[in-house]
Amino acid sequence: MIAALCALALWTSPEPVIGRYDMGLRLVRMDRIWVKADRARKAEAVPHLNNVVTSFFAGKWPAACRALDEATAALQGRSVEPTDAVSYRAERPIAETGEALSLIAYLAYDPGVEEVRVRLDGAPMTLKFGEVARTSVTREPSLRSPVAMVQAARWTDAIEFSRERDIRARLERMASSGDSVAGPIGEKLLDLLDHPDRAEVSSPFVAWIGLAERRLSSPESRTPEVFLARQGSTLFRATLHPMWKDEATVVVALHGAGGSEEMFYRAYGAGAAASEAWRRKWAFFSPRTGTTAVADVLDWLRKETGVAPKRLFVMGHSLGGGVALRSGSVTPKPSGVALFAPAAFGLPENLAGVPLFLAVGTQEMPMLRQGADKLAKDVPGIEFKRYDPCEHLMVVAEGIADAYAFFDRVAKKTGH
Repeated sequence: MIAALCALALWTSPEPVIGRYDMGLRLVRMDRIWVKADRARKAEAVPHLNNVVTSFFAGKWPAACRALDEATAALQGRSVEPTDAVSYRAERPIAETGEALSLIAYLAYDPGVEEVRVRLDGAPMTLKFGEVARTSVTREPSLRSPVAMVQAARWTDAIEFSRERDIRARLERMASSGDSVAGPIGEKLLDLLDHPDRAEVSSPFVAWIGLAERRLSSPESRTPEVFLARQGSTLFRATLHPMWKDEATVVVALHGAGGSEEMFYRAYGAGAAASEAWRRKWAFFSPRTGTTAVADVLDWLRKETGVAPKRLFVMGHSLGGGVALRSGSVTPKPSGVALFAPAAFGLPENLAGVPLFLAVGTQEMPMLRQGADKLAKDVPGIEFKRYDPCEHLMVVAEGIADAYAFFDRVAKKTGH
């Protein structure tokens, strides 16, 4: 039915700007394949993943996208194909009901061939490097959160976009509300309304709007999923299990440099950190990493629920690992800290005696591997895991199950 609602009106425009959205598409796809791949194929992927990290921090987005595609292909036991270079999104991820919409597709890097063919909702599309191809899209007004499918030789993905009535006025009411959830949601979606090219993920934003408006109409209402909130200077995403008050355990997960609050939900082992917390009926927070992130989310939680957490676990990757090591001054003090290739070389005094879990890949960049080895040597009783094959980007995916097993052992000892 969706294919019948897409009116193909293909035209091209100047060269696309490759950036975080294109990397995000590939990272999520690769991550889901990594968690199911065998050891031999992971070993083949590791050199390409090392290239992802170096290209990312050098600002070479097309090279980073290609390296991610090479890693994905290695995990699948094949070579990179021209269709791997395809990127796609809704040109306007959120729009007014009745407004004309377009889906766009382009090549994130030169695939080495003149043309690449894909199918958009069943309709054929031919792409050329350096150009943006568009298809006009028609949706019935009752389809509030349509999904379009993009299909290439090796993959099929979805593009989500949302249409709502009186969208600007509604978002402005949210943005000016002062509510810790509705406010940042309104601000974020207003920005996407005016600057759709700033989208970093494909999301059902209609669900964000529903969450914000329920809070404004019924301030006492609560929902397990908090897509975006702000406390102090920290933006974050959170999941509060309905039975959380009975357990009162909180996990705060801090992403690495260049990441966002979406990382622990969409990647790092296909969102395993969030799902493992949910399985244990624990509250889970994924803030944008900053020096006050842990304190801010705990402050929000107390204000939101009226419950002071009995136990806090903190985990962090890379830069987030360094910030996790500075969490010893918050209340409650962490019961345990899990570090994944942390950007740190020592343990602060206020974390002395706190149980630590440390994970590093054997193919980690030398500076961080040496820092992990130093921590493992200097901190008595630390639980240290090396993963092989593994490098910087995938160490969380490799170590998350062991980190939660570590948290379980600490929780059993503390007895809450």
